[in-house]
Amino acid sequence: MVIGTNNAAHRRENPQHTLIGIKATPARLRDKLPSAHILLFAIFRRGQHKDDPLRRMTSKTNKLIKPPADHTQNHRLDINQLLLNDQEELTKGVANDCLHINENQYVIWANAMLKPLSN
Repeated sequence: MVIGTNNAAHRRENPQHTLIGIKATPARLRDKLPSAHILLFAIFRRGQHKDDPLRRMTSKTNKLIKPPADHTQNHRLDINQLLLNDQEELTKGVANDCLHINENQYVIWANAMLKPLSN
């Protein structure tokens, strides 16, 4: 699951409020599908630079996310560092609009999922 980014951008919600939804969604999914494997991603970085207001907001929310991660059915994964350059910038080569990753980045994303999903 990749959830929470629209809360920051469109709604400019307080990270604590966004966290409520982030916690509720996997919990509800677990109720409906108790044997499902849940992979919850950290919110992808927004904005080109680390001082971008939306980037700061999503970073604050990411720091709060601590879902149950028992590494058997519940996993949390943060691939943000794989998408940023050495200056912690999100370049146009990664995401033209500084949010939605480009086609080539999906390979990085898919490879990052292999380890937690293979357990």
